[in-house]
Amino acid sequence: MTCTIEKREERLLDYVSGSLDTQEAALFEKHLQTCAECSEFVTVQKSVWESLDLFEPAPVSAAFDRRLYERIAQTSWWDRLVARITVPFRAPAFLRQGLPLITAAAVLTAALIVWQRPAPAPGPSAPALSAEADQTLQPDQVQRALDDMEMLREFNHLAVADPAQSKM
Repeated sequence: MTCTIEKREERLLDYVSGSLDTQEAALFEKHLQTCAECSEFVTVQKSVWESLDLFEPAPVSAAFDRRLYERIAQTSWWDRLVARITVPFRAPAFLRQGLPLITAAAVLTAALIVWQRPAPAPGPSAPALSAEADQTLQPDQVQRALDDMEMLREFNHLAVADPAQSKM
């Protein structure tokens, strides 16, 4: 048979700890007389609490705090190993502060070099299509290819002709 009390464990712990008011405690004691599960739980919890009350912790030595702080201050073998490995790679303060500026200058220089690179010289002309190939090409394919070539020619002309007017 299951207990019908809502939040049963919470109420049981409140009862064992003595935090229920007298009226609630009296109602709960009546419930304990009829509910075997709840009365067993209360008995076990009371024995646990009594055992905890009897527990005596070991005394702390007078030098405990001093030894604890000494141990915290000691560096571990791992920290010493990492320090030995990373010391050669540590940069001086001026380099750490100037590194972002140096990096930004290098990126801008590379961008300017790429931006002002001359256009590649035209390569050898494509071989003419044979009469057999002309028969297999559809007129709309030829028209799209010519439109694409014209668009690329205009784009290349604009990119090479006006680098000073660019907004970058």
